[in-house]
Amino acid sequence: MNKLAAASLAILATSLIATSAHAEKRWPNWYVGLHGGWAMDDGYDATTGGVTTEVNTDGGGIIGASLGYVPPTQVPFFDMTRYELEYSYRNNDNSAAGGSDFESHTTMLNMLVDFKTDNRWNPYVGGGVGMTSLDVGGEDDSTFAWQLMAGLEYAPTIMPMTLWGVRYRYLGASDADINNGGINTEYEYDSHSIEATARFRF
Repeated sequence: MNKLAAASLAILATSLIATSAHAEKRWPNWYVGLHGGWAMDDGYDATTGGVTTEVNTDGGGIIGASLGYVPPTQVPFFDMTRYELEYSYRNNDNSAAGGSDFESHTTMLNMLVDFKTDNRWNPYVGGGVGMTSLDVGGEDDSTFAWQLMAGLEYAPTIMPMTLWGVRYRYLGASDADINNGGINTEYEYDSHSIEATARFRF
């Protein structure tokens, strides 16, 4: 074997080892996520018959789950991304409306960007689009929704297939048109939440 062939094989072997190491770092590709925490809104602007009033609600809760995929790619930027199908449920008391709760069921498609570090802490940002169904007093309407997230996760050595963290999320949505007792009311809906998170890779 001449020197050129030997050098070529060495370069190929090094590339394969690097590719394998990178793929192992990104593997396994699928995970299940859980999240829950405290949620609040900015107050609902409710418009009935052209008259707008602000409805303030108490702080409430959020809980949900996601199914995520991490693509095993080396393409710059995309080698930092992961993708999720996510469901969340929110509930806020509305003491000013006869005790009726404001509830929402939200389904989103998310893209998240993980920032690489040299330790077990993993900061990330992300966003998503989807639909949310706002329920007020037993009546509901589904509208377009979008969200932004920023979080920090930790990968413990004693549970290598898991990540645990905390994050902030903002959810915005198009106005929901609720018909209650024959009266149409438009609600301007958005939500802020602080959540504990967990991801289980498989």
